[in-house]
Amino acid sequence: MIISYDGRGLPNKILNNGVNESYKIDYIGTEEIQVINDGGEDFPEQRFAQGTTVWKYSGWITWFTDRIGQEDHVLQDWDCATKMTLDNPKCGTPIRLRDESNYNNEALLSKWDVGALPNAVLDIRPNKFKQMGYVLDLGHFKWRYGHFTPYQ
Repeated sequence: MIISYDGRGLPNKILNNGVNESYKIDYIGTEEIQVINDGGEDFPEQRFAQGTTVWKYSGWITWFTDRIGQEDHVLQDWDCATKMTLDNPKCGTPIRLRDESNYNNEALLSKWDVGALPNAVLDIRPNKFKQMGYVLDLGHFKWRYGHFTPYQ
C-alpha cells in the first residue's frame, strides 16, 4: 500500500496493490480552522464570575486514547492535547471548551499533550467526548476553545 500526503499532512492518494483507493479518504477537516482571537473586537476576552477566557480557535474537536502526555503526565479524563502548529501553551494550562451552538454546554480541561492533529484544533479524552453529548463513532464535532485564567 502506498499513501501520498498533501502539504497539510492529509492523505490525498491511496494505492493498494496498484489499485487507486483514494475514494476511501474521509476528510473531516476540509473546512479551515478559524482563528477567533486576532486582537479585534469581534471576539474580545470574555469575563466570567470565576475567571477570564481568551478565545483562541474554532474547529474540529476529536478524541484520543494516549495514556501518557507531555512531561510523563498520566492523562486523565479532563486532559486535552492542542494542535502543535497552532497553540502550544505550557503544560497544565486551563482550557475552556464551548459548544458554538449552545453556550451552556462547555467543559474546563487541562492541556497536558500536544500533537499534529491534521484535522482538528483540540483532542480530548473519550469519556469527556461522551460527556459533551457525542458518541465516539462520530469522531469529531465543531466547538471553540480558549485559555482560561481563574481569578485569584
